Amino acid sequence: MDASLVAVQGNGVPVPRTIANNGRVVVIGSAPLLEALIHPNGQRTFVLYGIPQTSYTLESTKDLSGTVTWTIEWQGPLTNLFQVFDIGTTNQTIFYRARE
Repeated sequence: MDASLVAVQGNGVPVPRTIANNGRVVVIGSAPLLEALIHPNGQRTFVLYGIPQTSYTLESTKDLSGTVTWTIEWQGPLTNLFQVFDIGTTNQTIFYRARE
């Protein structure tokens, strides 16, 4: 299988940053993408996609009503197009966001 990917925008300009793996395609634009995954054993994982050498902040909160307080879970630059975070298991509702 060839894992290389070439994408072109509607105006014919090539998309500069792409990732292809196992039938999935991610196109990185100007905003980070945070993908949440849950494994059969209940383990939760996040994949943060972004621009290499750009600093991002991964935050969480348990409640989105009223005044929302976000807690920083991770902060730093990406060294690749993506970074995987293992975040454990829980039966609580938690909301996450990624920002530049």
